[in-house]
Amino acid sequence: MGPINATKSALGKYITFKGRASRSEYWWFGLVQIFVILGVAAFEARPFLTEFAPIIDRATDLGISREQRALLILQTFFSFFKISLGLFLFLILPNISVTVRRLHDSNLKGWWYFVSLIPYIGGFIFLYLMMRKSHDAGNRFGPSPFDPSATPPASPAPHTQNKKPKVVKVPKIGPRFARKSKPKAGKTKYADLVRPRAPLHTGPMHHSAQ
Repeated sequence: MGPINATKSALGKYITFKGRASRSEYWWFGLVQIFVILGVAAFEARPFLTEFAPIIDRATDLGISREQRALLILQTFFSFFKISLGLFLFLILPNISVTVRRLHDSNLKGWWYFVSLIPYIGGFIFLYLMMRKSHDAGNRFGPSPFDPSATPPASPAPHTQNKKPKVVKVPKIGPRFARKSKPKAGKTKYADLVRPRAPLHTGPMHHSAQ
């Protein structure tokens, strides 16, 4: 990606923090804005140096105190460098968004942006992260910026990962229960003891003729 395309992409995604940005997009956009801001500031500094710099140098002779001179410098600076300051404020958000997408491109979360706030070593760590190589394939933040048609690998559903099918044990019926229902030999059931007996015959007995 060249400087023009990188600038178009970064400004087109002004507040887009999703997706990925390649190394070329990040660095080309950074270089373009540095040259633009410095060029505008140099153009604005010419009248400042020719008109107000001699007045500030002669501030002591004019009876201006140190506090008044500092205030005069600030007022003059903001009055002459309006365009440069406007560009700087305008580019804050796209700088943050392209940095977050650059971190996504190396498969890191955007919170790594704040590593630059670590004293002494934060700037070196941040520079290393911005120089990391892009992932050729898609990752969790989206497809590769070099191949937008590629889709990131789909991760399996959480409820299907490493889950074995449940085996339901069905109790067997048949001969096992049939054996339990048969009474054992030599034992009398309680039902046989309480079963009513046949009534005794009390009438005359007839003997068959021999």
